[in-house]
Amino acid sequence: MSHYPFLRKRGDALTGLPNRYNLINELQNSITRCKQSNNDLAVMFMDLDRFNYVNDSKGHLAGDDLLKQDGKRLIKSVRN
Repeated sequence: MSHYPFLRKRGDALTGLPNRYNLINELQNSITRCKQSNNDLAVMFMDLDRFNYVNDSKGHLAGDDLLKQDGKRLIKSVRN
């Protein structure tokens, strides 16, 4: 990825949430720290069920709004 500096942006432009590059970087750092300290690591993935339905039936602007709203909810409910 180092050949593509534009991929290094850490946040998604629409939602402000961390992006895939950030995920990979944070996972690598967390795995290294856990190995060094002999601690466990848990990773949680989330998916929005029927998100394509919103885009297809309500339009992409509605889908974008849904992503922004869910991103804000996620930020409020997850601690660092």
